[in-house]
Amino acid sequence: MKKLEPKLDLFAKFLQVFQKETDRGASILAASLLDQKLKDILQDFLIDCKSTKNLLEGFNAPIGTFSSRQNLAYSLGLISDYEFHDCEIIRKIRNEFAHKFELEFSFTDSKVSSLCNNLKAPTPGDKSEFKNKPRFLFVNGVTMLYTNLLYREEYVKKIKLVRHDWQDITWNKRKIEK
Repeated sequence: MKKLEPKLDLFAKFLQVFQKETDRGASILAASLLDQKLKDILQDFLIDCKSTKNLLEGFNAPIGTFSSRQNLAYSLGLISDYEFHDCEIIRKIRNEFAHKFELEFSFTDSKVSSLCNNLKAPTPGDKSEFKNKPRFLFVNGVTMLYTNLLYREEYVKKIKLVRHDWQDITWNKRKIEK
């Protein structure tokens, strides 16, 4: 079998595991994958320093949750309206599965099914065909969202933040004003 580009190879492996997961496992795995992708995007945009690492990683990191990462990425213009919306829906679905202790809980639960129907990801054919297939809509939504974000880091690196020497700017301004 031909070796894929590393990011595609990793995603192909993820899809193999993802498709075999229980509904609960799929929701948690998908949110984890997207959370990591947002972390990577933010790391590649923010200034490379210990403070950035502290914001993104470790116990009580201010930008250490899926929610905080999607909000910051959206606020910085690193993800689109559609990407933010579907991250939010996927996060809510993950939370439903993570906080329900019913053994038979699945994508057919009315709240989860409704959330799946609110995903904006394009589907093959008419979306109404999949109204009664919430797991399909979820898998499709995760797949479409992740492929949108797959190479986002490369684009974000081109606009990476840089540290400015504000002291020099202030000092030079004073010289100019005199």
